Amino acid sequence: MEWKDLSEEAKSIIEWVVSPITNWKKTIEIKIGEIFHRDCPRFCGDIYGKSSSVDILVTKKLYQEVLKYVSKQEDMQYEQSPGRLIFRLKDEVKV
Repeated sequence: MEWKDLSEEAKSIIEWVVSPITNWKKTIEIKIGEIFHRDCPRFCGDIYGKSSSVDILVTKKLYQEVLKYVSKQEDMQYEQSPGRLIFRLKDEVKV
């Protein structure tokens, strides 16, 4: 699966492996049935400079989509348990 094939919701979750605030690598955890939440800084908000947030319900379908993508990426490592996925960029990956 390629980036262009992902849904906007999947992209919105996966892209947080690098923080837009600090540009540091982050570990991401998603769970089926829970909301993936991240606060966006002002530059992620609308044109009026308001801050906003990302709130995405992780459905089973979305979970499977993210898992399928992450598991095929050579620059990512992941850990999976029933209904839960933790992933991040590998230590040797430069951002």
